[in-house]
Amino acid sequence: MASQEVLQQAEERIEQACKERATELDLSMRGLTELPESLGQLTQLQILSVSHNQLTVLPESLGQLTQLQTLYVSGNQLTALPDWLRGLARPIELYLEDNPGLDLPTEIIESHDSRKIADYYFRTGAPGERQALNEFKLILVGRGGVGKTTLVHRLVTGEFKEFKRTPGINITHWPVTVGGKAVRAHVWDFGGQEILHGTHRFFMTERALYLVLVSGREGTEDHDAEYWLSLVRSFAGDVPVIVLLNKWDDFRFELNRAQLCRKYGQNLVFLETDAKTGRGIHRLDQHIRRLAKKLPGLLNFA
Repeated sequence: MASQEVLQQAEERIEQACKERATELDLSMRGLTELPESLGQLTQLQILSVSHNQLTVLPESLGQLTQLQTLYVSGNQLTALPDWLRGLARPIELYLEDNPGLDLPTEIIESHDSRKIADYYFRTGAPGERQALNEFKLILVGRGGVGKTTLVHRLVTGEFKEFKRTPGINITHWPVTVGGKAVRAHVWDFGGQEILHGTHRFFMTERALYLVLVSGREGTEDHDAEYWLSLVRSFAGDVPVIVLLNKWDDFRFELNRAQLCRKYGQNLVFLETDAKTGRGIHRLDQHIRRLAKKLPGLLNFA
């Protein structure tokens, strides 16, 4: 179908949506190489999908959609983001997956937060010229009650405090110095309840450092280490991992480290830690800063 005919059909759908005062419009998978300027008339629109076309730019007219809440633009050929994106009165859900020309980090795209995306994009310059973003993700996984939240508190504040089991996900922002530069770690502490195990995979990313926490009180330490390391390798790949033998002073135990290294990588780091006594916390801090330097695309320590 000729591009002009495709564009004409899109304009007809926009005209119909305007008459009906529609709040949703789907223009995905239509072979569009551009979007009609008439889209700007749909000021009542809340959801717009233009995914899986051949778009290289988003028109300024989209900035007129003051009621827009969600914009799907995945699977296009965008090479730049429009300036109106950073002028929005409130952030929208923005889906930009599969637009390699934008050269955006996975974490930024997967946030689906237009404000965060625009802030990164316009702060770091044009694709190919951007400096690394001085922040990284630190993800803690382990069964419930293993002490993840307590350890995070000790690591970030230097103080001991006991917590009840975490419902859902806690995210702590931790300012650290890595290689002499100010860096912010986003510490993701997952609740360990069985119902949450299936959700971990949706938040795992290659551009992160992982802490796998196990304890010996239940007698399942080897099984737990296998379970969590397998999950990390399956969904995040060959990322840096520190295995913590946690609550060590409360109950000492050992893991089959040689076997775990053979199965999940010789670069695994093992540490005995205890948030209550402070055992291993300083060494853990040092290892985190050392490994953060090696995270691809996030830090620039030439």
